[in-house]
Amino acid sequence: HKRERGLRALTEPVNVKCRYQSSSGVSITWPAKSQMSIPAEPLAPLSELRRYLLRVTPVPAEGYLSYCHEIVGATIQERGSNGECETASVVAFEVLLGELPLPIHTIQRAGSEPQRVLLAMRDHSLLSSAESPMPLVELHVALCQIMISVG
Repeated sequence: HKRERGLRALTEPVNVKCRYQSSSGVSITWPAKSQMSIPAEPLAPLSELRRYLLRVTPVPAEGYLSYCHEIVGATIQERGSNGECETASVVAFEVLLGELPLPIHTIQRAGSEPQRVLLAMRDHSLLSSAESPMPLVELHVALCQIMISVG
C-alpha cells in the first residue's frame, strides 16, 4: 500500500493537530474547542501554516500583547511583497472583535494615510522604540485578554 502512493504522499494533505496551551493562566477558547486539526500539504512551508493559524486563532499570549502595545509610537521597517523595504510609524493598537478577535496595528508611512494591518502577518522589524513607553501596559494587556476570552 505504501509503495503505491509514490509521489502522491508528497502532495496529499496530512492533518496537523494543534492544541492551545495558555502561558498566562488566562482561559481562552479556540474556535469551538481547545484542539484543532488543520489539513496541510507535507511540503508546505511552516511559514504558510503560521500565517494560516494567525488568521484563524486569537493571540492571547501576554508577551505578544505586551509587544503590541509597547511598539505604539515606534518606527518599523516592513518588507513588501516586491522585496523593497518601507519605513512606517506604529500609530495605534487594538484588538478587533468579530467572529475571531484580531490584534490590529495602525501604521502610517510618510505621506500616506494611516492603514490598519495585522502586523503579525507582515515581514517587519523594529527600527526604533517608542519615545515614551505606554503607561499601564499590564492593564491594557489584561483588558485585551479579557476581550479575547469573552469574544
